[in-house]
Amino acid sequence: MDNIPRFEVANEINPTEWLNQFRLVAKLNKWDQDDWIDLVQLKLGRKELIWYKKNIGKFTDWTTFTVEFKDKFVSEEQGYMSYDKLKAIRQENYNSVEELEYALEEALSNAGIEENQAKFNWLVSSLKPEVKVKIRERKITLWDDVVNMLAEAEKHNLMDNQQSLSRETNYTKDNRDQVLTRNESGNSSSNINYQDMLHKMEEWSVNILTKVDEAVERRLRLVQYGNKSRPRYPPRQVRCFNCQKIGHKRHECP
Repeated sequence: MDNIPRFEVANEINPTEWLNQFRLVAKLNKWDQDDWIDLVQLKLGRKELIWYKKNIGKFTDWTTFTVEFKDKFVSEEQGYMSYDKLKAIRQENYNSVEELEYALEEALSNAGIEENQAKFNWLVSSLKPEVKVKIRERKITLWDDVVNMLAEAEKHNLMDNQQSLSRETNYTKDNRDQVLTRNESGNSSSNINYQDMLHKMEEWSVNILTKVDEAVERRLRLVQYGNKSRPRYPPRQVRCFNCQKIGHKRHECP
């Protein structure tokens, strides 16, 4: 029941569409058709429910109820609303020819328009200006011919869009391949530079290690053999400043 909106004329709900929706929901839920008349009152507005209670004796079956319901609520006001809906239908508001055709047929039926020429005129009035020009140029006068022309144009547009998408995809793939090629080339150059740098660092490391080893070796020799490697000088002769003799100092002078 929650899928069925409450029917109120003030909400501009189409009575015929609402009855069809109620019937479909009832079938999906496998309600007994004898119960439909009782259940329908649960989805009526306040004024509509008053009408239902006053006329409930007339509703001998669902068919009788639908006839009485339409006689009451499909009024001239509903016809005016259908005309307003017809005026609002425009080709650019629909995604396909099928959607446009369905909307027009439904609105025309609700407005009570059945004459073929009138229906054709409403169809043409809903189309884009450039399409109207083509209809006049081709001298098309039938509803089905207009629909076929629109369907053919729609098919060509779809093919053009697919081709355009394919070209864009190929362009994107080519650009991606070019980028990958540049990256691979750049990576190769980077690898060469990286190998050169590693080689230089190895040479520097060897040189540094060699110098460190030489410095350590010199230090070890100095520590181990330093005293022995110093030159030995003969003892310096001492002269006495008192007697001017060699061999003792002044404070040692006899």
